[in-house]
Amino acid sequence: MKQVFRKNIIYMLTTILLFCATPNTAFAMDITDAQSEAIQSLLDKVSRDSGETGIAVAVRVGGDVYYFSAGYANRTASLLVDSDTLFELASVSKSFTAFGILLLAEQGYLSMDDSIQKYLPWFTLRYKGEPVDLSKVTLNHFLHHSSGLVNFSHFNMLPEGVGADMLMKTVETFVNAELAFSPGERYEYGTMNYDVLGLVIAEVSGQSYESFMQTQVLNPLGLNDTYVYEDEAQLTGKLAQGYVSSYSLAFPIEAPKYEGNKPAGYIISCAKDMLRWADIQMGLIDDIPEICKRVVEKSHQADISVPDHFGLYYAAGWEVNTEGTYIGHGGNNPNFSADVKIYPVEQITVVLLANSNQTNNMIPPTLTDSLKGILDGELNQRYMPGLFLLLDRITTGITIAGVILTTLFILLGIRRWKKRSLKPISKKRVVLIVTWLLITIVALSVAIILPAQMWGGSFITAIELRFYSVITGLFALALTCGATTWFVFARRK
Repeated sequence: MKQVFRKNIIYMLTTILLFCATPNTAFAMDITDAQSEAIQSLLDKVSRDSGETGIAVAVRVGGDVYYFSAGYANRTASLLVDSDTLFELASVSKSFTAFGILLLAEQGYLSMDDSIQKYLPWFTLRYKGEPVDLSKVTLNHFLHHSSGLVNFSHFNMLPEGVGADMLMKTVETFVNAELAFSPGERYEYGTMNYDVLGLVIAEVSGQSYESFMQTQVLNPLGLNDTYVYEDEAQLTGKLAQGYVSSYSLAFPIEAPKYEGNKPAGYIISCAKDMLRWADIQMGLIDDIPEICKRVVEKSHQADISVPDHFGLYYAAGWEVNTEGTYIGHGGNNPNFSADVKIYPVEQITVVLLANSNQTNNMIPPTLTDSLKGILDGELNQRYMPGLFLLLDRITTGITIAGVILTTLFILLGIRRWKKRSLKPISKKRVVLIVTWLLITIVALSVAIILPAQMWGGSFITAIELRFYSVITGLFALALTCGATTWFVFARRK
C-alpha cells in the first residue's frame, strides 16, 4: 500500500512539474457539440439569406479537423455542397503565385530584389506623367503591393478574355500606366501586381504559368484537388455553379472570363485541399520537399518598411501581423468568395469557400470572424451581410419605393396640370424646376456610370453580372427625381 501511495505521490508531483513547465497559453483541442451546432446554424442562416447558395467550411482546432457545409453547389441539379466541392479561390490564389515565385528565388533562378526590368524589359510605368526608373522597381514591390499599381486606379483596366496569351495581354495593358504613388512609398492592394509576377514565373521557368504551378507547386505539395485550368475542374463534376444575389434571389451566372488575371484570382480548389494548404503554412505537413518548407517560412515575412494597414502587413500572398499570431487572406470574384484565417499560436484555422460573392463580407466582421468567435466560445454570433448583399437589399428597397413614388408623382402632376393657372410661371417656381431637373440629370448620370465603374468599366458587364437590383435601384431613383420635376412643373403659379 505504501509503495502504491509513494508511486501516486511521485506521479502527482511529476504531473504538476510538467504542467508548470508548460507555457501558459491554453489551446482548445476540440469543438463542443454546442459550438458545432452554432457553426452549422450560422452557415444555414447565411445560405438562406443569400438564396440557398453554397458554403464549405474547414476548421482545424489543435489536432482535430472538422468540416461543415450549407446550401447548394448547383441548385438546378439539387447538388449539395461538401468538403470536396470546388470553388474559385478569388484573391486567395495570390498565396500560390507568391509561393511559386519564391520557389524560383529559393532555387536560384531569380532574386526578389531584382528589378522588374531584368525579366520584362519592355514593361514601363509612369508617375506624375514622367517615366519611372524601373531599374529601382523590384519584384518585391509587386509581391508586397507597393509598386503603385492599385485596384482603385487600375482594376478596370483588366482585359476580359481567354487563351494562352491572356497573361501577356493583361500585363501589356499596364504598360505606361500612371501609378497611384511612387514605388515603395506604401502598401495599397492591387490585384494586377500578381499578374505581373505570374508572367515573370512564366518567363523565368520557360513554362506557362499554369504548367509551372501544376508541376512545381501543386503536385509536390500534394494538392491533388487544386486546379489551374477551369475545364479540368469542370470534368470532375465537382465545380460549383457561381451565383449573384439580386432582389434577394440567387441568380446563376457565368461571369466574364479574365484568364490573364488567373495568378491573382482564378485558381480553383476545395475545402479539404485548402485546409492542407493552411496546414502547410502551419508546418504541420511533413510529406513535402524541404525546399518547400523553407519557401513557406519566407512567404510569411512581411514588408514592414511601409505603414501597416489596420495593424496588418502584406507578406507574400498573405496578410500577417508582426506578432506572428495571424496569417490570412480573403477574396471575392463576381460569383465566388473565399477566406482563409490561420492562428498559429492558438493552433486554429478557418477556411471558408462559397459560390456567391455576397456570402463573406469584405469588411470586418467577416463570416470567418464570426466562426472564429464561436471557436473562442462566443456562441451567439451575429451575421453581418456581405457588402454586395447589403447593397442588394438597399437597392431593392429603393427600386420598390422608386416605382411607387414615380407613379404617385406622375399622377399627381397630371392632376395639377389639369388645374394649372394660366398666369406666367413665377421665378421661384423656375428655380425649383431647374434645381430638380439638374438633380434628375445627375441621378441619371450616376445610374449609367456607377454600375460601369463598379463592375469592369462597362454598363453591359454590370448587366451580364446580373446586378439587376443595383441598376434598377439607381434608375428608379433617377425616375423619381424626374417625376418630382414634372410634379413641380405641373403647378405653374
